[in-house]
Amino acid sequence: MRRIYCHCGLHKTGTTALQSALFKNKDQLKKNNITYFVTGIPKRHTAHHNIAWELCNDRRFRGSHGTFSALISESRSCNGDGIISSEDFESLLIESSFVTHLKRLSAEADCDVSVVCYFRSVDDYLVSIFLQLLKSGRSMTFLSTFKEVLDVGQISHNEQKFYFDYKKIIENFNGSGIELIGRSYDQLTKSSVVDDFFECIGIEENTLNLSEFSNVNKRSDLRKNVFLFLKNRNYLNILNRKKIQYAIALMCDTGDQPLALSTYFAELVREKFKNSQSVIADLNSAACRTRVKEETNPSIGILKRKKIDIAKVFSEETEVIVFRLKERISILDILFKNPL
Repeated sequence: MRRIYCHCGLHKTGTTALQSALFKNKDQLKKNNITYFVTGIPKRHTAHHNIAWELCNDRRFRGSHGTFSALISESRSCNGDGIISSEDFESLLIESSFVTHLKRLSAEADCDVSVVCYFRSVDDYLVSIFLQLLKSGRSMTFLSTFKEVLDVGQISHNEQKFYFDYKKIIENFNGSGIELIGRSYDQLTKSSVVDDFFECIGIEENTLNLSEFSNVNKRSDLRKNVFLFLKNRNYLNILNRKKIQYAIALMCDTGDQPLALSTYFAELVREKFKNSQSVIADLNSAACRTRVKEETNPSIGILKRKKIDIAKVFSEETEVIVFRLKERISILDILFKNPL
């Protein structure tokens, strides 16, 4: 029986790279009797976000970009397996309604449905989601976000939800008739999610062009993240913007310092979500996989640590320090001594 794979993220697990590879190789996939559906992909995107937005009642949904019912119709007209992908399905992963929607897809398209999720260690996931949400205008300090995660087990931003209790995700699909394929982002068969996903669905890499999709969406540097944090918390006119950029540059000699939780915070969140960590451990031990990790050079700059404590950087204290520095900077400093 043919099968539809529904890739649901999680966020910050190589989704952009995978979706770009699927979209650019859709014609080649078709030759392998696999359809990367076109319904539900908004303009200038490569994934089925509009389907996720419809099912989540997200304000970004537009009927003109394709609906879930239209996707079912497309899937009925295709031979072989199919693929749907959007990390925004994550908001639905613990909802029984999502299982109901997938059962409808299975029944009306006359196919089996498998959900594919990549999980990562909760401490790393928390750091990545916090930095990602800075780009969406989120203004909370890291400590406020950390408390939210410990209190309710998720981060909520507009209609989006980011879950840290992976056991709840697994339990939602148990006995549902919808297969959940869990993969560990931290330890993969090969060096990227792109390679691993195609291996997972049984496609040989040499039939596809995957070389350019290993790292499509890189994390922005420290200076840019600090600026986004301050921008989200304060209105910046043009002159203030320049002064704040200058002040941040004075604080940070370089922008490539990696951010991480302190040892105490990391242990706290791992203990809180030890069920999630056991999911990761089970996935890792199942195939004894090893992930190729990039080596990072020791950080230099104001804090002179290999990894910088994210809670200290994105705090009210940083806000005060930058704005005090800003008041001591003149326009001449910016014009003639700009370190950026």
